[in-house]
Amino acid sequence: MQILQAKTKEDFIKCFEVMKELRPHHNPESFLSTLGQMIKRRLPTLVY
Repeated sequence: MQILQAKTKEDFIKCFEVMKELRPHHNPESFLSTLGQMIKRRLPTLVY
């Protein structure tokens, strides 16, 4: 199994189906917005 870091919008969209189980208040747009803010602040990123 290969572990990858989500870096592109397409990668983040792939992660959304699982993340919505953990964060049901997010829709795809708010999820991408939150990730964009995390990247700007250099907070931990997603791996898949």
